[in-house]
Amino acid sequence: MNGCIVIGGKAHPLHFTVNHLCIMEEAMGQPLSSLMNGGITGLRAFLWCGLMGEGLSREDVGEMIQAYCAEGGSLKELSALLAEALQDAGFFHLPAQEKKENPTV
Repeated sequence: MNGCIVIGGKAHPLHFTVNHLCIMEEAMGQPLSSLMNGGITGLRAFLWCGLMGEGLSREDVGEMIQAYCAEGGSLKELSALLAEALQDAGFFHLPAQEKKENPTV
């Protein structure tokens, strides 16, 4: 597990793997780098990827994002949560300078 998102009182563990990221790229027809700057579509794709083990469709995940926002969450918070989960999974690391400035990272 690389993090968790709570929607509708239910915790949904996020799990990012190389295979899940590849499936996401193939399904979206875009490389990871493009999806990272893909606005709400990219955000939905990353959440779908993290929840792939739950067997949800992209449309299901879109509904979850809608519910998350209706419950007081924001797209900015969701983006930060997903970025942290991807870091926890080992896919992205802070540059060495940032690590030195913030030794708790």
